[in-house]
This record gives sequence, structure tokens and C-alpha cells, in this order.
Amino acid sequence: MGLPLLLDCFRTLTTSTAQGSLEGGPHTAIHVFVGNPANSNREDMGNFYSAGKDPLFYCHHANVDRCWYIWDTLPDRRQELYSDTDFLESSFVFYDENSQLLKVAVKDCLDTKAQLGITYEPSPGSQLYRDLVPTPLGKIKGKVPKGKDNLPKGLSKANGQAIQKLGVSETVSAVVNRPTGKAAFAQSKGITEAQVEEVLVLEDVSVPSGTNTYLAVFINLPNASTSTTLDCAEYVGSYANLPHMGMDMDRVTDVRLSITTNITNLGIEDQDSIVVTVVVKVLDEKAGQVKVGGFKIEYV
Repeated sequence: MGLPLLLDCFRTLTTSTAQGSLEGGPHTAIHVFVGNPANSNREDMGNFYSAGKDPLFYCHHANVDRCWYIWDTLPDRRQELYSDTDFLESSFVFYDENSQLLKVAVKDCLDTKAQLGITYEPSPGSQLYRDLVPTPLGKIKGKVPKGKDNLPKGLSKANGQAIQKLGVSETVSAVVNRPTGKAAFAQSKGITEAQVEEVLVLEDVSVPSGTNTYLAVFINLPNASTSTTLDCAEYVGSYANLPHMGMDMDRVTDVRLSITTNITNLGIEDQDSIVVTVVVKVLDEKAGQVKVGGFKIEYV
């Protein structure tokens, strides 16, 4: 669900990008929650510069690799081709077991088994996750939530709404129109309508780069709060930010989350709009505020 991260993104920290949902969600969230709040910068796991000092760092990243492997081998997922040269030729430098510098390109490690010789033991939990159908918190499946008519329509940059500013435990909700023309979009991409994904985009989310931040996103649950369980059909995903020492500017990004499965599980395929709610679950007191520029839904 991410977008390309190109050189221009680093020329200005205000350039809007979009991390993949695995990177900005469960990956970074573990760093936020394991970091020690008693330390000034939540060391070790809770800060970019110090995370590698915690042995859990390596277990955690091995599991992130496993999550990629599980997704990449799903039999029913769209088989996207990794054809972008910038992506394939991106490289990283490591020290090998002989303390020699080793340069590794992305194209050399996409196939975990064939290129790296790594396989993962099947886990009952993996299949359980694939088969999981969360229960809606709403009593009536598919019912439009109460209070929808009193919420702002769109909260979109396109209609000139002001950016929303949120503190810890605060929320923002808005009605967002779903896109139309699925058949035409599918035809233009050479895929079936069943393969089209609806993606919720939180536009220009700005968080203080030097602080831990964790946002949870729900649809059709305008009364969601910090105490709302994430084990429900209305929860669509999260965005977390890990502090980077020496970066004092706010980080600006688009947060992209697939909502196709949620719409099916909630039984709201026939609704032309949904309610989106963002909850600030974690935010350091010294951070200031999180800013949300707007919401939109698009096909991919």
C-alpha cells in the first residue's frame, strides 16, 4: 500500500510520501510499545539510533521478514511485478561474518527461499490470521452509524477544510465518499473487479519526528476511543512514528490502508460513503499535536 520513496522525498522533509502499511503499522508500533518510557528518548527499542542495542530488535525484524514472506506467498493475492528499476537497484551495505563490506541490492533478496536460502516453519497462528473474520462492534451489521449526519463531509484538502490538529487521546471523524467506476478501473488495469482494492488515504499526516506517535484508524465507528479494541471489523490499521535523533522537523506522510475486507465484513458494500475515525493512542507529552490534512478513498 506504500508509494515509491524517491530522491526528491529527501530533499525536503515536507514532501509527502507514503510508507507501506507493514512498515508504518505493526513494524514501528512494536518499537513504540517496547521502548522504555522511563528513558529520556525511550531507548533502546523506542528510538531509531538505539533500537539495535536491544536483542529483541533482531527477533522483531526477523518476524517482519516472515510477515513479508507470508504475504508474498498468499495464493489469492494480486501478483504485482516488481519492475521499478529504482526499487530493484536500491542497495544496502553490511559487514559480513569476516568484517568485510558487502553490498546487497533489493533484487538479490526478494525471493527469500531461492536467493537467501531461508524458509519459515508453518505456524498455526499464520493460518488463523488468514482465516480470521473480526466481529463488528455495531449491533446491526451494515447499519449506518448514528450521528453520521452531524459529521464533516470529506475533511478533504480538495474542499478547503482546515487541517485537524489532535492531541493524545483525541479523535477526528468525517464522512468520506467511496469511489465509483470500479469496472472501468479494473479494465484499465487488466484485472478483475474482485481484484480491485479500496484504499483509505489519510492525507498529509504530520507528526513531530522526535517523538513516539501511534494512531489507530476505524471505519463506521465514530465513537472509537483509546480504549476501543483493535480486534473488531471496524479497525482498519495503524500508523506509528519512531523518533529519529537530530531531526526536529515534523514528518509529513500519507497513510494508506486497505479497507476492502473491512467493507465486506461490515456488510456495507452498498453504501456510497463511510465514516472514518482517527484515534491518537500514543503521543509524547512534549510532542505538540498530530495534524491530519484530509481523507480520501481510491482504487488500486
